Amino acid sequence: MSGLNTGSSIFVKWPKYLAGSTPKSDEKYEKNFMMFYFLDQGDLSNNFAPTLKYSVALPVPKDPLKSTYSAGYGTGDVSTATRIALEAAAAGNVSGAGNVKGSVSALVSSVKNAMGGVKQGDTGDTAKNALNTLAKTGNLAGALPAGVQGVLQRITKTVKNPYTFMIYNGPEFRSFSASWLMIPDNEEEAKSIQDICRIFKLGIHPGTTEIGGGEAFKGIWKIPYIVIPEIFVYTHGGAEAFTQPTHQSIKSVDGSGSYKPVQRFKTCVLKSVDVDFGGTGAMMPTFFNDGQPSATSLSISFQETVKLTQNDVLKGY
Repeated sequence: MSGLNTGSSIFVKWPKYLAGSTPKSDEKYEKNFMMFYFLDQGDLSNNFAPTLKYSVALPVPKDPLKSTYSAGYGTGDVSTATRIALEAAAAGNVSGAGNVKGSVSALVSSVKNAMGGVKQGDTGDTAKNALNTLAKTGNLAGALPAGVQGVLQRITKTVKNPYTFMIYNGPEFRSFSASWLMIPDNEEEAKSIQDICRIFKLGIHPGTTEIGGGEAFKGIWKIPYIVIPEIFVYTHGGAEAFTQPTHQSIKSVDGSGSYKPVQRFKTCVLKSVDVDFGGTGAMMPTFFNDGQPSATSLSISFQETVKLTQNDVLKGY
């Protein structure tokens, strides 16, 4: 991302052995990780240049490896006048197709004449013609009261053709969720877990300015950080140290080195953050001597801000 300022960003990870901080033979070694980059979108003072504020590294959870691709479709239908034109054309009466009331009146008259024939003892073609005419009248639903439509449907055992069709509205935004149960091994990890939870809470809330007044609004709100997630899987060769990555270095990974991105995300926003300091779900939560919780559950949901195209799919999204 051009113009990105990374000078004063803060990096936090859990656990401490994530991605090569301990020897590969260590049973707790975790070589696969998920990165979250929190970017301030800037303001007028810096020409809206994005600034990397925080980077968070966590083990790869299951849910973000799953993508749901959805398309939006709506329904459309033809106008009443067009529907009558279609019915009139089918009946060979094209000249009256544009006149709703005229078409209905003509059909109703035909029904009356046909029913008159039935009363006189003609139970053959005349009766069939009466039912056909009734069915045609029912198909002019937009021009008839609802009660009349119901009666016609009851008599003819037919229902109007609504002449509906599908309308493509475009792709839907992809949404994802992820959750972690974080149990610290020591005081350092306990602090990292609290920092990670605080960063995600910061990421979903707006900033404030001192312009204006009122405690409820604090003048003007700055929209929350945008978030760029990325999942990386270790592919080959050694236990490389992974201390403090930058946005540029991680985004330049192309699979030729030791780490390969297996799931790609567009720029996202956080939709929800759920922090539970009684993370194990026990009846009685437990805490360390310094007051830190013995387990913390973090669940988030995030959504892309850009809709995908075929070109994006070919690039690995």
